[in-house]
Amino acid sequence: WRTPILLGGVAWAIVLLAMLPGYPRSPAWLVLLSLIYPAYYVVASFICHYNSRRMLAGASRESAKIEP
Repeated sequence: WRTPILLGGVAWAIVLLAMLPGYPRSPAWLVLLSLIYPAYYVVASFICHYNSRRMLAGASRESAKIEP
């Protein structure tokens, strides 16, 4: 996840810098484009959180097993 997150952050920064000269009346398409990365980041965060919770739950179940 590191590479897509970092590259997305760089692309997002470029889009934000492109919006700066027209502030506060940036083109609507540029504003919408700038919202893609934050939405991607939120979804990726939920996926990572869900996967880590599943891995922790699986690890705790494995450690709770007692073998004779």
